[in-house]
Amino acid sequence: MAPKQKTPYKREPMVRNKLEVDMLEYQLTEARNELDVVKKQRDFFQDKSTNLENVADLQYKKVEHANAVSATLAKRLTNWKVLAIVEGMVIIGLLFILGVG
Repeated sequence: MAPKQKTPYKREPMVRNKLEVDMLEYQLTEARNELDVVKKQRDFFQDKSTNLENVADLQYKKVEHANAVSATLAKRLTNWKVLAIVEGMVIIGLLFILGVG
């Protein structure tokens, strides 16, 4: 069995007159207006955050693409250097073989 409560149940005070009702309605309206302002600010910052995330994603993709292109160009440049050295060696070899010089 649950133990009995030592403090009696307290009811919320009842509204006594029209003025109190009007005051409560005014407070409720003000609270709702403040909530609307906060919601608008939240939505604004969420939109800005989403836009920033999109821009950051695009920048990341651009950097990744630039890195891939840079790696490809470095490989090609290395191959061209090796081919130029081999071509130079072949030309020098032919000059020595043919005896020109």
